[in-house]
Amino acid sequence: MTSTSNWMATLIEWADQHGIPDLQYSEPYFEYDGSLIESGYWFGLPRDTEQLLKLESLNLNGYLKSDIPDEIRFLKGLKKLSISDGPDAKWDVEDIDRDVDCITEIPPWISELTELEFLDLSYNNISHVPSYIASLRELKRLNLTGNRIEYVSSDIAELHNLESLWLGANRMSLLTDSIRALPRLKELWIDGLPGSEYGPIRLWPGEVVIPTHNGHSVIAIENHSHLTVTSALEYLEQITKASWIDELYA
Repeated sequence: MTSTSNWMATLIEWADQHGIPDLQYSEPYFEYDGSLIESGYWFGLPRDTEQLLKLESLNLNGYLKSDIPDEIRFLKGLKKLSISDGPDAKWDVEDIDRDVDCITEIPPWISELTELEFLDLSYNNISHVPSYIASLRELKRLNLTGNRIEYVSSDIAELHNLESLWLGANRMSLLTDSIRALPRLKELWIDGLPGSEYGPIRLWPGEVVIPTHNGHSVIAIENHSHLTVTSALEYLEQITKASWIDELYA
């Protein structure tokens, strides 16, 4: 069994080798008129061992990813984990530089981070969503945008707290039964859904907001606030015979 001091030393040494900064805060970024462009966030890996033990958010976006040590699994208090290609990632998945070091699979040790509520592995080189994702029962947001995902395990249906699922710019376009079964899903981005190539479809009380090429379309659903995104889309198809799809692009 790995001692506490050993696994922390391994993580800190790895961070030092790859130039990952100590934990620091990125201030919010505002437009000249005062409107918020980007919220503030913490990033980097703390070198203080006490701080490391209590860490709840780990943001490694934009840093080397292919050799991330599995000692991260010992950060049992993590609620948010981001290992994305960062803000410079290209929009089109086919334009991403695949020569850079990317995650090629969702690492099995992630299943041990059972307190995770937010997981961002966008803009990597992942080909499938494995069955052990079901271990993350507290997960509320899963961002896998811009990978090469062709297959999602049916076990994703076990994520009963999942509210946001981003699978856009991948290689799958089917809204599978397991995704439809997610009971609390309020936000969905998956290739092939009307308007979804422009961003996520969001469910608000009484309406569905769907992105379009020139903004977004708001469609009333008669205050069926209990619906998920997928059941709301099915509801709209039933009552309008899918005519609402054409109206998005009018």
